[in-house]
Amino acid sequence: MPPLRKGAAWRIILAPVVAYAALLIASTAALLVIAALRGQAAGLHLQLILTTSAMRQTIRRMSPAGVVISQIVGEIATVTAIALWLRKDLRLREILARRPRLSDFGFGLMATGGILVLVEVLGIILLVLHAMPDSSTQRVFVQGIGSPWPLLLMALVAGFAEETTFRGYVLGTFQGLLRGRLLWVAVLIESAVFALFHVGWGLAPGPFLVIFVIGIALSLLALRTNIYLAMVAHAGYDSIAFLIALHVR
Repeated sequence: MPPLRKGAAWRIILAPVVAYAALLIASTAALLVIAALRGQAAGLHLQLILTTSAMRQTIRRMSPAGVVISQIVGEIATVTAIALWLRKDLRLREILARRPRLSDFGFGLMATGGILVLVEVLGIILLVLHAMPDSSTQRVFVQGIGSPWPLLLMALVAGFAEETTFRGYVLGTFQGLLRGRLLWVAVLIESAVFALFHVGWGLAPGPFLVIFVIGIALSLLALRTNIYLAMVAHAGYDSIAFLIALHVR
């Protein structure tokens, strides 16, 4: 990527904060607007402090469509905010410079299988160590939606938005900040930020480690191939995880 401009270091360091703030503000604003349109009270929980009981209460008070819309609005707001924040350092056309190919879809689905195996192995290790992640929050969210189609739409949007944000802007600008050296440091930092971004699912060591490892896998996939494979793999993994959570009681 081209040399970074003046002040780039601070912009890059603050980029994750900007992204998370955009997610919280946009998704919460969407929930409040939908609640107002439905004539409901506006006392909704911020995603930052969602617990299983709080999420169950929010979904019960909102229509499933409202919850899905708020999540999609949050994802779109995140990638838009990060694109505007880092516009002096990296542009979207640079991230998506290569045109997607049909083969990207096939290889991306194959990568999805690899990530599922990786997560399963990690889950077994965490189970042995008595640190298995609690999936009840995600399960409550998914089963509150009820239908697979909105969940698949959310997975597709997350695949594009989060890969563009993290493997595109965050990883790309950290690479530039480190001037191409210590690439593994950029991958670790970006993957940690990616895991923290999903704090709504729980900040316990187990969930953080699983998402951190997924972030590393997607980062290596994007670096070794292209970002489109990472998008497909991300969307594929989320789709399967949502469908499993939908049918597990």
